[in-house]
Amino acid sequence: MRASVAIRKANKATATELAGFVPATYEAGGHRFSISVSTASDLSKHERDQVWRLFEENMYDFYHTSSFGWNPQSKKLEMFDPRSRFIIARQDDACPSNIVAYTIFRFDREEYQDVVYWYVCGSLSTR
Repeated sequence: MRASVAIRKANKATATELAGFVPATYEAGGHRFSISVSTASDLSKHERDQVWRLFEENMYDFYHTSSFGWNPQSKKLEMFDPRSRFIIARQDDACPSNIVAYTIFRFDREEYQDVVYWYVCGSLSTR
């Protein structure tokens, strides 16, 4: 199904443009977090591995027991689709290269409607 004008325009926005709408830092629970915005293609292999590890830690049981089943290859293709955007949090008072939470969003068109897919995942150790 062909994307609408609004979806095509949204998908053209760069990570830099989107970062202007997201705070660069966030404080919660006595911790300070650095926030960044990336496209799927901007992520390094190490960052992709960290995102996947957090997803697997948080969602394996849910998918494994659901009617969807656990299919890592399919889920990775979905998560790291070129249209996927990531808002990534790193805890400043821990190892700054470690991702402790992220959200993925993607603008798409489904059944003749514009939609946004949105997933949030974080490490239990930072809560």
